Amino acid sequence: MKELIIIRHGASEHHVNNIIGGWTDLPLTEIGRKQASCVGEHLKNWLQGRNFGFYTSDLIRAKETAEIAGQALFKTPQAEWELRELNNGVAKGLALADAKKIRRPVTEPAIDWIPYEHGESWRMMHNRIVGVMNRISAENEDLAVLVSHANSSICIIHWWLNIVEDHHLTNIMYELDPCSITHLKLDKFGCRVVAKINDTSHLRLLL
Repeated sequence: MKELIIIRHGASEHHVNNIIGGWTDLPLTEIGRKQASCVGEHLKNWLQGRNFGFYTSDLIRAKETAEIAGQALFKTPQAEWELRELNNGVAKGLALADAKKIRRPVTEPAIDWIPYEHGESWRMMHNRIVGVMNRISAENEDLAVLVSHANSSICIIHWWLNIVEDHHLTNIMYELDPCSITHLKLDKFGCRVVAKINDTSHLRLLL
């Protein structure tokens, strides 16, 4: 794989209703659907004439983003459950205030802390993402477009940059806004480049 485009899903119902995200499975808001349409139109011009793989998390907010964007791209996304957000276990579907009450105290090393019963740690999510990204990269596609979530997208960037040391995995983070685009590629020397990160310029007409 020589190039990777990561899209965080659009604004979701959990954002506006103060519900925890993670594996809570809620659809996009009307703004989120408009954001997804803007992403599709932007990518249509950017990727015109190029072949690429198109993958999405199977959670509704990501899948809906991918399907709306895919209409402009004339491309159907392939759902991969491993691209899901961090599993929040028993907190799934709870209001943020109620989820906070049952969140476990932070333990060290933080990479192995599981915030909620039946959930997963950052390391577990990272390993899940590494597994699916290794499989996608083995498809021999020069370019892949992924629709995922904030934390899982951070893990995808770490995978691309070959960040594997525990301290860096838990302390190097990136802000990724709804329907932002992150563009990763190999340069002419084969170096792994972050060409764009958290780019939301295609959403400026929605402001």
